[in-house]
Amino acid sequence: MAYTHDAPSGKHPVLTNLPPMQVFFAAAQEQLEQEWEHLHALRSCPVFFNITNFHLYNATYGIEQGDRCLHRIAEILQKNFPGKLLTHLGADHFAVLADTADVTDRIEAACHEVQAFIANTNIDLKAGIRYLSQPPADAPLNLAFDNEAALACKSIQKDATRHYAVYTNEMGRLHHLQNYVRENLNNALANRHIKVYYQPIIHALSGKICGFEALARWESPDYGLLSPAVFIPVLEEARLIDKLDRYIVERVAENLHDHIKQKRNILPISVNLSRIDFQLFDPAAFLEDVLHRYQLARHLLCLEVTENALVLRDDAIRQGLRHLQQAGCKVWLDDFGSGYSSLNVLKDYRFHTLKLDMAFLHPFTKESRTIVASIIRMAKELGIHTLAEGVETKEQAEFLRDIGCEKLQGFYYGRPLPGRDCYAYCRERGMEFETMQETLLLSQAGLIDVNQPTPVSIVYDDSVDLQFLQVNQAYLKALQSIGTKTMTDSNRFLQAPDYPMHRKFRRFADQAIKSGRTETMTYVDNGQYMRVNLRTIARVGHHYIHRAELYNVSLDEAVKDKSSHHFDNILRNILLMFEGIWYLDMGRETLEIIEPLTDDRKGRSTNRDITGTFRHFADYYVHPKDRERFLRFTDCRDFHQRAAKSQSATITEPFRLLRSNGNFDWFFITGLALLKSPAKGILFCIARPRITTPEEIQPQLFEMLESCGITSASFAAVQEDVSHALWQAFLKHSHEKII
Repeated sequence: MAYTHDAPSGKHPVLTNLPPMQVFFAAAQEQLEQEWEHLHALRSCPVFFNITNFHLYNATYGIEQGDRCLHRIAEILQKNFPGKLLTHLGADHFAVLADTADVTDRIEAACHEVQAFIANTNIDLKAGIRYLSQPPADAPLNLAFDNEAALACKSIQKDATRHYAVYTNEMGRLHHLQNYVRENLNNALANRHIKVYYQPIIHALSGKICGFEALARWESPDYGLLSPAVFIPVLEEARLIDKLDRYIVERVAENLHDHIKQKRNILPISVNLSRIDFQLFDPAAFLEDVLHRYQLARHLLCLEVTENALVLRDDAIRQGLRHLQQAGCKVWLDDFGSGYSSLNVLKDYRFHTLKLDMAFLHPFTKESRTIVASIIRMAKELGIHTLAEGVETKEQAEFLRDIGCEKLQGFYYGRPLPGRDCYAYCRERGMEFETMQETLLLSQAGLIDVNQPTPVSIVYDDSVDLQFLQVNQAYLKALQSIGTKTMTDSNRFLQAPDYPMHRKFRRFADQAIKSGRTETMTYVDNGQYMRVNLRTIARVGHHYIHRAELYNVSLDEAVKDKSSHHFDNILRNILLMFEGIWYLDMGRETLEIIEPLTDDRKGRSTNRDITGTFRHFADYYVHPKDRERFLRFTDCRDFHQRAAKSQSATITEPFRLLRSNGNFDWFFITGLALLKSPAKGILFCIARPRITTPEEIQPQLFEMLESCGITSASFAAVQEDVSHALWQAFLKHSHEKII
């Protein structure tokens, strides 16, 4: 018997040899009752078929070709379920009363054949199975097909790995809840059963809270707390999501306004927008109205749009996003990487922030880490900020911070909570709020890419002290090469007023701030030639963010060939300025004579009796009037403490030392405390005053003459040619014979 009925288009009949739905359901009911009567068991089960995304086929090939495709699918089902009751339920849905014994094998065969015929991975045949224990008595049979079996089919609609699913009671419960959501949304909004929960967002560089995400939670008086996974998809499918989203924005704005009136700390809050929102209202105009009514600054509300919402090139979304960006709103791309066209989305739209779901890091493998690091590096190159949500462990948080992810969000920092509970939670755990100044500075700092092989760091500058906010592994390696083990140790040195390089780095940073260009400085630290490049990236008032690079010229093979020979030549010429060089190693308790001052020591030598060596030198080579002062000067027990107070770690004093001609000549001895050396070494450099004319000595002559015993009262007796008289007096006292 052949059946003919109208196609959904109403143009012409397309599916023949299939019974109308009413005939099908009546025949299926009769068959099930007969099976029950004869066997007291059912051999057959309802199966619901759906062709996912069939609208794409119609859009590509046209309605008439779509009808022919449906006809072909009907033939495939008849072939794979021979002799079984089958009908077309309308649109792209079919129903079969199949044998329970081999139903799954026949479904798989039919789905594979349809897939081969359509040849489009986005269009697929799915099935839902409803196993029955007995014929339905309290409800019509069609509910088992187009309700229960259809629910099972719908549950795998977005799962490309499965062709069928079996109906469960949980699916029925969920379906009931979905109906409840559709029917009770307006009442829930009116009675504020839907609450705003907040989850903190942490700035990776500061460790402080820099914002919150607002999330909807439905506290139903009938079912308790409903999961967003239940009501959000239902409201989107029913095109009711705009009511919820506008409600959440209103409540967030209301909350911010109240906090401002109470003079409480406030931070930006992000809210979610659905793709449907752009079709049902103008988000830009709505947001502008909300900001005006609640007297809020524009930066306090950030808008999140999911990547999946942008896969289909919807003109309403494109235009809506353009209006938001033209209005100066910050638009974030949520769930980046979850769709199939992530790179196209970045090419076609402009976003302030990318939100990455940490599903990328499950499992936490080398491959997953490489992917996330590459995404963050790409975002920085595009000038887009990054935020990772779903951070659950310390390991994840540290990894994300190290690769330069700017902001972190997840259960590791706190679950979503109602407003008051969230603020209380943060206070109890000592979680600080960022200031506006910090937010502006760190926003620029976050675009610095530290995830690279070159030694890069991010430096905070308050116009007094410098502080590392982040260093990459290459930069830390350069620091460790000069005895600084961690970033914390380096910050302690930088902020210590007695650190020898403190003033030099301060002047260097000021130079970079003033020039606005990359400045370079070369210096020696713990015996290593170091080169630092510094560029000022951001400024707020008298606070700055710098980008720094640090190279150990002595060790870095990349620059050693070009620079180390040059610096060695410079050092050799500098050494010519000194008559003697001594190195005191406190760790080994040795005094090493690098460059001997006296003729009785030829070449380098090492003395283990430090005190005895200095006493011997004082007795034989230091002027009797200077001996005690010399011994105090070289007393290693407190030299480091005295040198640290000098702010340059150096102390210089003049002494009269015996020369081979029998005269005592004036020399300057400079002691340099190597504060960062593990051995706490001291370097003594001895140099003769380079004086050839009275004019050269005049600024220091008075002080030097006093050290020779000539008091200030003697200066009054000198008339007119003071410089010449003082010079003659100095020469007289500076070449005394041994008594």
